[in-house]
Amino acid sequence: MGTDLGDLPFQLRAEQASGRLGGALLFTAGKGMATPNAGPGTAELKPSAYAVTTEDQARQAVREQVAKKVDFIKVWVDDRNGTVQKTPPAIYRVIIEEAHKLHARVVAHVYYLEDAKGLARAGVDAFAHLVRDREMDDESIALVKQHHVLMMPNLALAETRTHAEPPAWLDDPLYRDTTPAMVVDRVRASYGQRTSATVEAAQKTYRIMQRNLAKLNAAGAYIGFGADSGAVPDYFHAYNTHRELQLMVEAGMTPAQALAAVTVTSAGFLHLSDRGTLEDGKSADFLVLDADPLSDIANTRKIDKVYLRGQELDRAALRAAFQ
Repeated sequence: MGTDLGDLPFQLRAEQASGRLGGALLFTAGKGMATPNAGPGTAELKPSAYAVTTEDQARQAVREQVAKKVDFIKVWVDDRNGTVQKTPPAIYRVIIEEAHKLHARVVAHVYYLEDAKGLARAGVDAFAHLVRDREMDDESIALVKQHHVLMMPNLALAETRTHAEPPAWLDDPLYRDTTPAMVVDRVRASYGQRTSATVEAAQKTYRIMQRNLAKLNAAGAYIGFGADSGAVPDYFHAYNTHRELQLMVEAGMTPAQALAAVTVTSAGFLHLSDRGTLEDGKSADFLVLDADPLSDIANTRKIDKVYLRGQELDRAALRAAFQ
């Protein structure tokens, strides 16, 4: 989501399109855009963003990425707790305007309520994250609905910061299946480095996110799915998708609503007309579960079989590779 440097992502995507490469579908936003040092929060990823300071630079950056046929344009609008200059409205408006002119969509990283309002008015297509500084008001929710902005809650990464002690999910069998033991130990040890002040601040922020998702859901907003996996060290793909679903339900969505967000809604936003539902003629990508996720969303982790494009995956071989 805006942190892909070089040509490798585009090469992989081309190999998938030609049928030479399988696996989970790869989409890329190429290089995202922000003011200097205001892009990704992780130091290792900072070089992946354009450092944009003028409207002309913003337009040129959009054109360069659209020429590579990126799936989205990404823009960060965040001052990282006052440590950097936030992408100003004049710049993000130009990014959205130029992208739409070239038939590309824009996904914005957002933190503050007022920025969310401005981005929605400017026509942004999706938010990667909920508003986190305060509860959304009626005006902001109305703007999100009016402009049909897809909301990706991204709860799980924020939730990991709310624990003073190692959480129980570190012992979940599915997490252990997909994570080497030495990495589990490293993650567990990291909780001993937290202070009560940082945990309390994280809990306050997370409660705001929960209330905002509940408000959006109650208002019938356009809610999709994203777990922000891989955004920081030791925050991984696979298991966190299932944890994100559970947290969405804990925040007020029904299991059916959360499952729709991760399947049909997200497939629709990605323009995947052959995925997202189980129907004749569509790609057979699905899980076979041992228990009903509509009665308990945690049952998405009780996986019996996995099918990708109609072929059952060898989960034992995958487990051995992960370990």
